[in-house]
Amino acid sequence: MAITLANSRNDLATIRDALEVSAEMYRKDPNNVQDYVQRHLLSLSVWEKLRFWDVYFEYLMENCSNKSANYITLVTTQLIVMATHMAGLGLPDIDSWNMIEKIAERNNLGYKQLGKANHCNHMAWLHLMRLMCLMKANNLLRHLGWVEVGCIVS
Repeated sequence: MAITLANSRNDLATIRDALEVSAEMYRKDPNNVQDYVQRHLLSLSVWEKLRFWDVYFEYLMENCSNKSANYITLVTTQLIVMATHMAGLGLPDIDSWNMIEKIAERNNLGYKQLGKANHCNHMAWLHLMRLMCLMKANNLLRHLGWVEVGCIVS
């Protein structure tokens, strides 16, 4: 398989391209359910490495189409893309969350910045958190005081 060869050569660009294509390609199983190629790539060790996700995040930031958006929105949007791929690969939530959190912190996106963001940024960040861990999302809602107004992520 080409991706295995790319992995052995540490060819992150090819691995990145395979990740993105595999999220779109699927076959129908006998029950007519879409079986995405991405789900079958979990065995590659590269997904467990923060270095790959750092490089992928930089690629996403450089190639994002809406560079006029504010910084928090840009970072959050790219983190959501990454979280979606991590979920599609079937990475364990805790491992995915730890990598997402580290990349967010390196890009100066944390609870303090989120607290200063507008409502749309809160929703984008909560979407990311929901993908990764429902409990952490509800803890953030509690931290922001949104639980008191009836917001719960389920």
